Order: sequence, then structure tokens, then C-alpha cells
Amino acid sequence: MSKTARGKAQRSRKSSKKKSFRTILFFALGVCVATGAYFLAKPLFEGNKFPQKSPPFEIYPSDDFEVRLKHLDRAIYAGLLELGVSVDDVEFQSVCERRSKDLHWNFAVLEIRPRKIPSKADIQTIFDSHLSKNMPGAISHIASDCRYPVIVHVSLDQHPTHHLLFFKGLKKLPPPVPKKLPKVALILDDVGYDKQIALDFLSLDASITVSIFPFSPCRKKIASIAHEKGRDVMLHLPMEPMEYPNVNPGEGVLLTSMDMDMLLAQLKENLDEVPYIVGVNNHMGSKFTKDPERMQYVFKLLKERDLFFVDSRTTTRSCARKVARRIKLRFAERQVFLDHLEEASFIRAQIKQLVSIARSRGSAIGIIHPHRLTYSILKAELSDLKKDVEIVPVSQLVN
Repeated sequence: MSKTARGKAQRSRKSSKKKSFRTILFFALGVCVATGAYFLAKPLFEGNKFPQKSPPFEIYPSDDFEVRLKHLDRAIYAGLLELGVSVDDVEFQSVCERRSKDLHWNFAVLEIRPRKIPSKADIQTIFDSHLSKNMPGAISHIASDCRYPVIVHVSLDQHPTHHLLFFKGLKKLPPPVPKKLPKVALILDDVGYDKQIALDFLSLDASITVSIFPFSPCRKKIASIAHEKGRDVMLHLPMEPMEYPNVNPGEGVLLTSMDMDMLLAQLKENLDEVPYIVGVNNHMGSKFTKDPERMQYVFKLLKERDLFFVDSRTTTRSCARKVARRIKLRFAERQVFLDHLEEASFIRAQIKQLVSIARSRGSAIGIIHPHRLTYSILKAELSDLKKDVEIVPVSQLVN
């Protein structure tokens, strides 16, 4: 072999060795990076499992009257904001329950004291824009009397839902502090997937009840911490919604297609998944809670285990109260969802509505969700809220 040929062969072998060395080096570095990433991430996952995807927040059938009423609340608040009315200018004069056949809903009277009262024409135009175009079945009309220069009457499907009383004058003085504050329970739903936000809510100086999903990755840790702090722990029980299977409430869901044996087996497994529970409330369930036979199966087992049930009222057609009364199960139901719409002004207005209901009834139950916005608002307003109501564990409001 010539010198030239030998030189080329040697250079080729050296080049091949360099490529092999680089390949081994890159592989080794890749293994190191992957191993390091695993051990860095390992503490984030309870039980060395990758976090499961959280089920969606409460979702309701779009044609349900109460769902449309929630959006009507939002449309009214949006209209007021556009008219230059802030949340601080609005007070709930009263919130009372109305019934018509199988519907029942909250009828709210709001007293509004803006710096300057908008004209009737502007009010009608804004409300037509926010209600008529976006809320089929919602109607508003303007009136007045000697005390209130503008009164807006709002109805949905011909059912009166709101009276907005525009008052010209000084800001209304706060109501005198009663000798005994009304009681409010706040249930934090949809807990078990984000440990930190749950711990943030539990760090607040208020007896917030936590309702935890079965099979959620952080359920046991959160339940243990809540129990240590003396907070009520509940099972957030997935139940079949009207939109199932397009909308899935998550693992452990109770379905109307289940026979008694299958239903009770799934319910027992769910109950055993979350420690320290004192009660149960439903996640979704707009279809299941209308089924009296299956609700009775559920309630009998809860009674055997000395647990109560709080109806989240995801449908106005829920039979939960009737069934609970029939079998004498300790029971309560939600009055207000505070944050189903993640908007600061809306959440603050819903807090005012909850306080108004508590004043008129002596107590009220509100449901919140593990949103960072909700936490921030509640933290900021907690001291003022505790001047108006006593925040208690939900177990104090069941009967």
C-alpha cells in the first residue's frame, strides 16, 4: 500500500474513532440530563406518578334555567359597569327565593347609588344591548317612582329575576352590626390536583371547607392538612351530567345506567378514597340528581356512614332535597356560586349576594373553586367579610 493510501486509511480510522467517541459522549450526557430531570421532577408527583389531568370545573347544561340566570347576572353586572356603576355602588337590598312549578331561583333587589344616575335612554340602550342580544328570553323595562328615579325590572322567560333601584342621594350607610352575625359556609370545590392552591386557601383565617375529588393525586395530603387545621373535609362526588359522555366528570363517576350493585360498589370505592370526610357534595350531576331512585341508593349509604349531603344544585330540577327529607338524611344546598365566571367584579358582586342571603335567612352556603383570582379577592376582602358574617364549617349548616 502506498504512503498516500496508508495516510488516508489512518485518517479515516481516527475520524471514525472521533465520531464514535462523540456519539458515546452525547448519549452519556443525554442519560445524565434525563436522570437529573427525573429526580428533580420526582418530588412534584405524589407516589412517583405523573399528575393526572384534572376534570373540568363545574359544567352545566346550557339550556337549564339556573345556568341562564347565572349568565344573566353577568350581563347585568357588565351593563352596570358600562354605565359607569362600580361594584362599590351596588348593594343587595334583598335576595329571596321564588318558585314556579318545578323551578326555583333567587330573585334579587339591588339598590344602586352611583355618583350620577344615567339617563333612562342610556340605561335602556345598554341593557337592550347586554340582555336582548345575548340572553334569549331576558327582558328589561324601565320605570320610576317618587323615591327611585329609575327602576329596571328584569325577567327571564317571564319569571321576574331582578329589580335594579337607582337611588339619587348619599351613599347608603352600612347596616347596623347585628348582635349575632349570620353564618356563611364556603366550600372549595374541585380540590385534589393542585396542592399549592389548596394549601393557600387553607392558610386563610377562615373555616373553609374543602371538597376533594376521589382518585385525585394530592387528595390524601390535602385532606390530612385540612383535618389537622380543623377544617371540614368532603368528598366531591362525580355524577353524570346531561352532556355525558361528551362531558366527563372524571374517575369514579356515578351513572344513571348503573344498577344498584354497580352503583353502590363505585360509591363505596369513592368514599374510601378520601380520608377524614364528614360529608359529600356533587360534581356536575345535572342528570343524576334528577333520578330519585338512584339518589335514594346514594343517600341510604351516606346515612349508614353518618355522612351528610350538600346539593351543589347544578340543575333546578334536582330531587336531592325531597329524597333527603324522605329518608331523614342530614342535608343542605348551595345558595351562590361565587366564581363560576372568573371576573373580579363578578366575584365581588357574588360575595355581596351571598352576604345578603345570609342576612335574610340567617345562613347561606357559597361554593368557590381553586382559582388564583378567587384566592386573591377572598384574601383581600376577608377581614371586611368577617365583619358581616361568621364563616363556619359547612357541617354547622346541615340539618
